[in-house]
Amino acid sequence: MLDKNILGMEPIRFSDFYYVDTLGSNWANIDYSLSKLIAQNILYSAYYEARTISEISEFLGVQPSVVEEEIDFLENYGFMDKINNNKYLTKILLHDFSKEISEARHQIFKKYAKIVCEKYVPLLMDNGQWIMENGTPANSKLQSLISSPNYNLQTTISSNIYIPENDINFLLWALVSFACINKFDKSKLKDNPQKYFVKRCDGSERIVYASLEKDADLSYETKKYKSCDSDNIFFLPKASYPCSIWLYNTYYDNRKDDWFRILPQKCCFLYDLMMGRTIGKHNNDLIFEQSLQHGLLRKKETSELRQETATKNTFLSPDILINMLITTKSFEEFIDILPPMPDEFIDINEQLSNQIYEISKHEYPQHIWDTCKAYYLDIITKGDIVTRVLEQCLLNGTLQPLKPHQKQTVNMIMFEGVLP
Repeated sequence: MLDKNILGMEPIRFSDFYYVDTLGSNWANIDYSLSKLIAQNILYSAYYEARTISEISEFLGVQPSVVEEEIDFLENYGFMDKINNNKYLTKILLHDFSKEISEARHQIFKKYAKIVCEKYVPLLMDNGQWIMENGTPANSKLQSLISSPNYNLQTTISSNIYIPENDINFLLWALVSFACINKFDKSKLKDNPQKYFVKRCDGSERIVYASLEKDADLSYETKKYKSCDSDNIFFLPKASYPCSIWLYNTYYDNRKDDWFRILPQKCCFLYDLMMGRTIGKHNNDLIFEQSLQHGLLRKKETSELRQETATKNTFLSPDILINMLITTKSFEEFIDILPPMPDEFIDINEQLSNQIYEISKHEYPQHIWDTCKAYYLDIITKGDIVTRVLEQCLLNGTLQPLKPHQKQTVNMIMFEGVLP
């Protein structure tokens, strides 16, 4: 915890804000508001102890009118509560761990990520429905598929998914991340985390959490284990675009902060492109160039070009690739095809949840303990585990390093799309 007497001169900063569960209609404005330094320091100043507007303004060294305007927004969206004596108390989950606790958490997460790698990832790779239509288990040919770039997968890849360049490794990155998040059966939890979610005025119900940005002399690089935690689903306008986009950000991609804002428009363009209906609907040249810049489309290098038959879509020339996974299946159908996590993972998750909660809870103020416990109830699906699973899969060779152009669209899937 920082010394409150120096907060006005040396303000704290949160590394980012993340959300558990649904986003809501006003998430972009909320993201912007919470990114402001004044909002973050107001939240921090009333996190460990309830304070009045006057106390917060003195604490931060700013005018009460400035604090009042920010608190109106923060209270309205459920990030602060007004309690007795006109005092306000922050309701987000703020990770601000000591070095000792951080190191202990890291070792626990590594231990359980290894369990996921050993007990679940092999099941995922054995699921032949993804790669082979003829029933051959995927793992029996996985190494040859990855190591032989000339292997023709057109006759073996399932007809309901498009894989850029037929790169099975690129597909596996998404499958490992997606499955680790979505295949754990939360209905079997002893408690329901949703009953602790905060209902907000934009229609969302969620837990909001952030980490304090600070220098720490740790044995590991914290940036490797940052993620958007829960996966993000973007629904395009249903009337013209029946598809949705899954996006999961980690250390291994190089997406910029503006991705959340540009993605819906660019994916609408891609959908139109695949449907052959872009003329007159978009500023095609501009959006086409932006799609190339963001990696959704990619121009083949000269060395990659070869004689190819024309695609069914006249807007996609042979030297342009769509650079993201696309499936004709819905989000729910995609989940159903993946192998379930073994029943023992319910107990494994509970053990992990209890260990992390017990060593972490005293780093949070007591009024946030229920939220803290709810957050850790399904900890095996959180970024702390999933990012370490990806790391271990890289180390043991299950996953291969990504190519530079794949880092912009790794862990992205379009559902109910049109295959190029």
